[in-house]
Parts: sequence; structure tokens; C-alpha cells
Amino acid sequence: MTLINNNPEVNKRIDELVRNNYGTIMSTLTMRLGTENIIQIDNLVARSFSEAKTDWSYREVPADPNNKIWQLITDNSSDLFCVKIQNRSSDKENGEHHTFNLNYPDRDEAVENNVTMLFTCCHSDINPETRVSLILKILGGYTSSEIARAQSKNEVAVIDQIHEAKVNLLSGDVPFEIPEESNLTERLNNVLDSLFAIFELGFSHPYDKSMVFPELCHTAISLLKYLILHQRTNTPKVSALLAYMYLCGSRLNSMIDRKGNLLNLKEQDRSLWDSKMISRGIDYLYSSANGKEVSDYHLKAGVAAIHSTSIDYESTNWRQIISLYDNYLELNYSPFAELEKAIAVSRAHGPEESLNCLRNIKQKSEIEDTSLYSLTLGNLNLQLHNYSEALHYLSRALKLSENSYENIYINNKIHICEQRIKMTERYRYGLSF
Repeated sequence: MTLINNNPEVNKRIDELVRNNYGTIMSTLTMRLGTENIIQIDNLVARSFSEAKTDWSYREVPADPNNKIWQLITDNSSDLFCVKIQNRSSDKENGEHHTFNLNYPDRDEAVENNVTMLFTCCHSDINPETRVSLILKILGGYTSSEIARAQSKNEVAVIDQIHEAKVNLLSGDVPFEIPEESNLTERLNNVLDSLFAIFELGFSHPYDKSMVFPELCHTAISLLKYLILHQRTNTPKVSALLAYMYLCGSRLNSMIDRKGNLLNLKEQDRSLWDSKMISRGIDYLYSSANGKEVSDYHLKAGVAAIHSTSIDYESTNWRQIISLYDNYLELNYSPFAELEKAIAVSRAHGPEESLNCLRNIKQKSEIEDTSLYSLTLGNLNLQLHNYSEALHYLSRALKLSENSYENIYINNKIHICEQRIKMTERYRYGLSF
């Protein structure tokens, strides 16, 4: 076996090259060669990057890596190019005039191709879970093992999932195009939801909160920026989501301590927050105000902005956060938003007022079977020294919880309740300790 020189700096630059260019190369070759060749294209791009990594790890990354990797990929894909050029020549003989571009795409072409690929990966015929995997593979350059680990899935299942989606693309059932205006809003929502899901996989893993993947967050931000650069997709909602990603992404360096433990907002060292990302997030938040729509992403970005601009946790303006939820709920009612508002109310006005908010939620049945609802009730009752009530709700939250980090947190709270109940019993019967 040949060992690759383990040069961390070189390997880091190559990994960055993959993340920054894989999607542009994939989408460009797919645009030029057709979706019927997408499996071959993905294989050759992955193989070419792997060859480059092996070669450059022995020496160093060349001065112009983009053109070098493009040259390597076009050399490896010579058969595909020849067939395509031959087909185009045949079209020309039939009266159709085409030119075939072999150059690396310029900025405008890269934007067009990446946006087109995003819409293709998020077609309505592809289920939401597969959309995320497809984006990570085709536009992010992630391996199936990396995707499986990020999604806490079996790698074989991920491979099958991605392959099935590619078959749909090459069959022509899913067109490689940006949709017409009549379908643009709905399809754009699919894209935004998928990119949000990717960001959350990196920032706040749905199954294990102790897992943080900063590279997933940066991938989501990079892909979302293509939508900002495209005239048809540069909307206030896109700006709002990008604002949220920048503002939350600014905390990535402070979320894990030296022992590998996840830190919450209150525990984080805010001097480690990325001020440039916060500034960009605030700018995009202002841009998102250019419209009448107040989306869920506007709300998330607004709350994130308040946290990002607070000197410390104690100075957080919870009343302003409550006001954001009130404004949102006037236009877009959601019991989940009411639940989140109740949590903010507990910070500003105390647990009793927060319990009143929970009692008055209109569509409570939609959230009663979530771990967050029971956990919130458990925490509020614990603060009010209603230990038996708190134990009931915390035990229920534990049954509903689906991630290990939350389970540890809930178990700690349950232990506190049990100890407090024992102490209360001892006091009641005059027992000594």
C-alpha cells in the first residue's frame, strides 16, 4: 500500500478546494454533458479529486488549483466530451448550431449552473430526506460515509438512496432546469428547507446535539449565496435564511469545550464568536426586510441577531425576542412558535407567566407529543418547586426524546427532582440527614 504524505496544511487546502469547487464542476459538466451522464460525471469528478489529493499531498497544492483540477477532470472525461462534441456536430449538420465550451466556468455560469442543480436536487418528485443527501453528494462533494455519519444513517442505505435519485435524474423524469415563475416559489421553498436542514445537521444535530459539523454549516452558506447572486432567486426570504446561518455560524468556534462537551449559549465564550460573520448576518437581515413577507426564517434570524449582539447571556433582551414572536404570530400562527415564545417569556417574566402562555396555546395537540413541550413544562415546574409535576413531565420528555445529549440533560433534571422530593419527605417527617 502506498502511504499518502500526511501534510495537514496541504490536506486542509485540498479539502477546501473540494468543498468550494465540487458543486460548480459537477453542475457545469451536467449542464454541458446532460443529466443522462450524471453518474459517470460524479464518478470521474470524485476520482479526479482523489488523484489530485494523492499527487499534491506528496508535494504541495499548485498555484492555480482550480484550473489544474479542471484540466485533470476534463482529461479524465475525454470520452464523454468526445461523444458530446460528436453529437453536437451531428446536430450542426442537421441545421442546429451549437458551440461546446471546454473552459472552466466564469462567475455567471457558475451561479447559473449551481442554482439549476439546487433546483434539480430539490425537485418535488424527490423526497426531502433524499434531497439533503443528493445536495451533499453532488454539490458538496461529501462521500457517502461522511453523509451517513452526519445523518446518523447506515452508509449502504445512503448509497442506495443517492443512486436511486441519480437514476431519476438521468432518466429525464426530473428536468435539469430552474422552474418557471408559476412554480418558482414552491420549488425555492424546497431548496431553502433542504439547505436549512443541512445547516442544522452541522449546527444542531436532530438526533445527537453533542455532534457539531462546522463544514456542513459552511457548505449550506456557500450554496445559499448562489441563490443571492441569481436574479430570479434573490428574495427577502433567502436573505433571512442567510442572515440566520451567518449569525448562528458565528458561534461555531465556541460551541465545544476542550473536553469535547457541547456548550449552550449561556456557557459559551463570546469573545470566540466570529465578528465578521455577525456583521454579514446583520447586513443580510436588513436586506431581508425588503418585502411584506415575514417568514419563519425572518423570525429565526431576528432572534439570532439579538443573541449575537448581546454582550453576555444576562443582558439578552428577552422582551424584544417576545415582541418578535408576537409580530410573527400575528401573520403566521404556529403552536411551535408559541411554545418557543413561552420559553422566552420564562426568561423575561418568570415561570408562572410562562405556564400561562403554555395553557393558552390554541393548537396544543400539535405539540403535546414533542419532547420540547414536556421538557419545558418539567423545567418550569422545577423552578416553581412543583417537584412531582416536574418529575412527571421530565419522565415523559425522556420517553419522547430521540437524542443522547438531550437524554443526559433530562436525566440530570430527573435526578434533581428525585433528590428534592426525598428532601421534602425528610423535612415533612422531621428526619435528620
